Amino acid sequence: MRRAFAAAALLAAALLLCIISLTATIQVTESVNETARAALKASTDRDTDRAKELTGQLKEEWDQAEAVLGAFIRHEELELIGNAISSLPGLLEDDNLLDYQKECRTALHWLEHVRETELPAFP
Repeated sequence: MRRAFAAAALLAAALLLCIISLTATIQVTESVNETARAALKASTDRDTDRAKELTGQLKEEWDQAEAVLGAFIRHEELELIGNAISSLPGLLEDDNLLDYQKECRTALHWLEHVRETELPAFP
């Protein structure tokens, strides 16, 4: 009987960790995704002041998100997102909006990839 309770407790703990991981991943990626989309839109509208503001916010959000996601996601994928985001301020300083937009799209692509790979898929 003790083994059954121990097994049930372990199953409950594993299920709880899975739910926490899934919830954290969704919340964090949605927040960063929203800011990255706003920065992309600002650069598309050629509003560089707004893009600079959003880029700073995006870097701060990503630093926090990376700490959370690092516990659940492969670091290679996080590195791709981090590299794209960290290149954004320099591209704005050089007035290179096309490459800025490209890197925003790269970050958005990998954020979506991370989110999709963490969501359970039911056939």
